Amino acid sequence: MDAIKLKQTGRGWYRSVPAGRPLIIGPYSSIIKAASLDLMNIMIPEINRISLLISFLVSLFILANFIACEKKSPVKGLVVNPEFSEKTLTDDLVTKLRIKFITTSSFELLQKDYRIVAEADWQGRFLFQESLQLKTPTTKWLANQVYEVNKYVYLPAFINRFDPEMAGGARINLSISFQSEGQVAPIILFQKSLKISPRPLEVSEVVYLDGWQKIIRAWPAAERPLIDLWTQGQAVCLLKNPGKAALLMIRGEALAGAGASQKVLLFLDNLQLDEFELSRGRFEKIYSLTEKDLGQKPELTLTIAVNKTIRASELYPEIKDERELGLKIKTIYFR
Repeated sequence: MDAIKLKQTGRGWYRSVPAGRPLIIGPYSSIIKAASLDLMNIMIPEINRISLLISFLVSLFILANFIACEKKSPVKGLVVNPEFSEKTLTDDLVTKLRIKFITTSSFELLQKDYRIVAEADWQGRFLFQESLQLKTPTTKWLANQVYEVNKYVYLPAFINRFDPEMAGGARINLSISFQSEGQVAPIILFQKSLKISPRPLEVSEVVYLDGWQKIIRAWPAAERPLIDLWTQGQAVCLLKNPGKAALLMIRGEALAGAGASQKVLLFLDNLQLDEFELSRGRFEKIYSLTEKDLGQKPELTLTIAVNKTIRASELYPEIKDERELGLKIKTIYFR
């Protein structure tokens, strides 16, 4: 046994070492050192018994803690193994979630096609809730197979590094479940508590330059006014070049009229990243950029342009505002 165990006797303290011989410490060490080998031989079995008992109790504690932190799949013969592309998880992070579904020989065929839902929450607040698309429907799953699905997920900023209780990070709950239409409750396949560290200090903020509008509105259920960030016909923001490969994520909402659409152009400096059409609704775009894509300049400009705008008063009837709005932007992430 490698761990040191101490026990007090009437004559002082002793500890077990890998060789199994007692090492004497304490105020009566001189008396113990003079004791006979017979007394030492009497102590050794007692040390071994105590050591075995402590080892057994520690093992039970570790096992109980593991079971409490990670819930196994209730579906017979199904093992769920999720992993993130980042070894260290922080808040304000886009990372790829990969989930392997391993069916064993005891797997029983599923009678319903489920969708896979991954959720992360902190203190009752959802950090992300993502539906992952399977290539093979669950009713087609067979025994002794591996089915894999992956998707980028975003852990938003939620850690207050100035709060002493959160300076070292926070723990969130990750769950993966089967869900289907009309289902009363999800089938929880996997649950685990994860450590989230604060975002590194060297990660810079996005700086919003020209072409942005803020719409401030009151909301009865909110403690403070809500602020919506919009582009105009063209909007520009400044990004710090990390000097290495990075991910760019843009999340927002298009509010074009019924049946209408907007054409969107994205530029990173002089590089056209994308051109796409958006109908009314939410959107998310993620781009994996190489060091070559980013170039050598210390700062980069991201430009978002749309071909159609709408007056603010048409979207917010309670506000008499004639400013022209393009896209509502929820998040611009670059790291």
